[in-house]
Amino acid sequence: MELHQQLLKQAIKLARIDPKKPVQANLRRAISSAYYALFHLLIHEATGSLLGPPSGGIATEINLGARRWFDHGSMKTVAGWVGGIKTPDKVNALFPSSPAAAPQQASPPAKSPPRLFSTLASAELKSVASAFIALQEARHRADYDLTARFTRQDTLQMVDRAQKAFSDWELARDTDPLAPLFLLLLLLSGDKLLPKAH
Repeated sequence: MELHQQLLKQAIKLARIDPKKPVQANLRRAISSAYYALFHLLIHEATGSLLGPPSGGIATEINLGARRWFDHGSMKTVAGWVGGIKTPDKVNALFPSSPAAAPQQASPPAKSPPRLFSTLASAELKSVASAFIALQEARHRADYDLTARFTRQDTLQMVDRAQKAFSDWELARDTDPLAPLFLLLLLLSGDKLLPKAH
């Protein structure tokens, strides 16, 4: 069982134990584990699809080494682009500005505005991105805000959100042509490594 699967299983277990009076530490760890489950799922998918699976020897060293490149803040930024936050010009430049199948016209067509990531992504990919942001914010509260109180219902909602993100990712990975670009941008720390748009 992969780490992301173990973490999701742990989150579910921690959210449900102590049936009569949930312990805050367990609820907090459940939320944190739910976030880290999605975080590690996306890292696993990105390194596996872009670098190949850790199949032994140097391939494993490369794959596992690349997993340390991922940055929580940059991943949240990329997720925000999918969710509708303004996408930088360097990222917009990756999308065609007009449909490839546009019919020939006598006069040159007006330049189309850049096609933002958020307008092209599937509902499933948007769901994964939205869940990543929500879970990261909840994890920060759970791990660092000692005045925050969590209910079982709050915690179960966050764990359910992580579970839904897992299933939405499976569909997006197999059907959304932007899923590989999403993974690539996660690996590249957002747009930091992309060349400037011309």
